[in-house]
Amino acid sequence: EALKNDYAALKMEEETGIKKKMGWTLMNIGVVNNHMANYDEALKNYSAAIKAHREQSDSNGMASAMVNIAAIYRVRGNYPAALKNYYDALKIYEKTGNRNYLANVYTGIATVEWSINNYPEALKNNLKALQLAKEIGAKNLTGTILLNMGGIYNKMGNDSAAIRCFGEAEGIYSSAG
Repeated sequence: EALKNDYAALKMEEETGIKKKMGWTLMNIGVVNNHMANYDEALKNYSAAIKAHREQSDSNGMASAMVNIAAIYRVRGNYPAALKNYYDALKIYEKTGNRNYLANVYTGIATVEWSINNYPEALKNNLKALQLAKEIGAKNLTGTILLNMGGIYNKMGNDSAAIRCFGEAEGIYSSAG
């Protein structure tokens, strides 16, 4: 049903020439396909969304589509393609200055680096994300980053740092209720 409605909206936008929202409609279609594990179709939707956002000079829309593409590549184990898309999005978000999006992209990069056992790079990106998450008061994101860092430290055999991160995350989550 969601896809049917999104495709109807897309058709209407194409027919009327109102292209301002097309990128976001294509993103919605990509999200539905992604949730249904139709990854190839989602990648097509997100790529089309990038093009539509570019035509509308919507940098945040382009970067958002890139992050979604990166996430699919990460799930599929195509880590070089995931990193490329995360770094392309990162360049855009650095220009727009959206610290929330920056924190999420750094977290995505760190997750890929962790997946390929590049622990120093994973920690470096998690630290950047952590700083931003704390600055903007994103408690859940802060807790998630700390848990990720604890897992990385654990893999590295640094038990004291892992315990410190896990403890700090626990404190954040227990104070959040």
